[in-house]
Amino acid sequence: MAPSNGTKASNPTTLRRVRGGRVQKGRLAVQPQADDSEVDSSRPWQATPADNVTQVQGTNTAGSPVSTSGNHGTNHPVLLDGGNETIGEGAYQLTSSIKILQENSSMFFTGRIRKVDKSEASVRKFREEAAQYLVIRTSTVVRCADGKPVLRFLKAGMYAGLGPDKERGKREDSINAIRQLIDAYPPPPPRQDDSRMQQEQREIQKAQHQAFGRYMLAFWIPDGRQRKPPGLSAQSQPERADSMAKLVQYMQATEWEHSTIAKWISIADPAIHKELHSSYQGLGPGELQHLYQGPEACHSGLALLINRTEDPHKDSNDARDNWTTTNCWGSFTGGCVVYPELGIKVAMEPGDLSLTRAAVLTHFVEPVEEGERFCHVRFTKKNILRPTGKVYEDLAISCPMPGCAKVCPSEKQLKKHLHGPTGKLRRGKRTATYHWLENKEVTEYMARASEVPAHGVDEEEETGAGAKDSADADPR
Repeated sequence: MAPSNGTKASNPTTLRRVRGGRVQKGRLAVQPQADDSEVDSSRPWQATPADNVTQVQGTNTAGSPVSTSGNHGTNHPVLLDGGNETIGEGAYQLTSSIKILQENSSMFFTGRIRKVDKSEASVRKFREEAAQYLVIRTSTVVRCADGKPVLRFLKAGMYAGLGPDKERGKREDSINAIRQLIDAYPPPPPRQDDSRMQQEQREIQKAQHQAFGRYMLAFWIPDGRQRKPPGLSAQSQPERADSMAKLVQYMQATEWEHSTIAKWISIADPAIHKELHSSYQGLGPGELQHLYQGPEACHSGLALLINRTEDPHKDSNDARDNWTTTNCWGSFTGGCVVYPELGIKVAMEPGDLSLTRAAVLTHFVEPVEEGERFCHVRFTKKNILRPTGKVYEDLAISCPMPGCAKVCPSEKQLKKHLHGPTGKLRRGKRTATYHWLENKEVTEYMARASEVPAHGVDEEEETGAGAKDSADADPR
């Protein structure tokens, strides 16, 4: 219907709505664009269908040919050969080959952390594509185009400073402590809603009569429980006295691992090590209790994975520029750790150590084909490493508007509250409790608040909202 004379034509998708005496701006209706390539947000390099892919050829600064991975339906990351580098000194000196990813670090460290598609079809696709990835078996560092490292694989890094006899002794100490812990305190079973993991557990136990599961031993604020004060995870506090005794023995027997790992982090990234170490030692034995692993330790979380695979995920509640570490024990084949954004998988053997930016890199573990694999993953949650001031007080943020008593668990929730009901009435809610970001006072407040990192789940990847304990939800 044409507008009458003297009036302006209105776009129906931008009409204003009036609700409760307030004028609300309508939202533009954006039509989705057809895209046969089905670009996955967790695969940022995938931009065109396979038929339009052009593999770039060239040379790096050293004059070596560019290394490109194969193509089987998607564009794979292109890694350049960047030569070698040597870090550390003495017993902690190690030479690594350099691989350069043709993306700047802003791909990982700027903006929101991209959500990983965890549907069965996507998981299957991830695992199929991994068959074509470059397998890393020697010491390697992967850097972004601007030089920022995102992964370090240290071959036999756990044995630094040890002779052959001490290597064997330390390795046996850790393995024996793990076995004794399993006997006295069996790993918690998979969640009831994780049917695939339950099936995997049954198959492993039936075929090999081996333990299966995961312990989460950490000082943290559980995912989805941001109003609770930080404390020890539920699995860190077994009820039986004999189980607790074996857990204490296990933490003491693996303290040497933590010291070695902390030393490598201090060499690879002194600034991050200083922050981690200061946070950990600030908690000390008073907060960490029996999880405390000595004056050199730096990570407040430890996951022990027993013969377990992990689906593609990101540990988005860890500090995003932090180093998460992985080392394995046992005698096994398989169990490679895969990094799709880098186009590589790391074939870890007993004594190897990897340092990764697990908060921003998609990663998963391939099945153990044979033998037993005990995997240690050490991490620190961002709300423990960098509390915002409210974390140790009331874990909540009060609405800044005069007369409003609304309390929000995070900056993200506060922003939703201040926006108010845009376009739709929120039934059962009192309109008076909502406000508008156009208000100058609120705008200034949010500008100040945005300078402080939120302590809640501020990425798209919410791993355990409403879970009893994030030990049940945090994928490692």
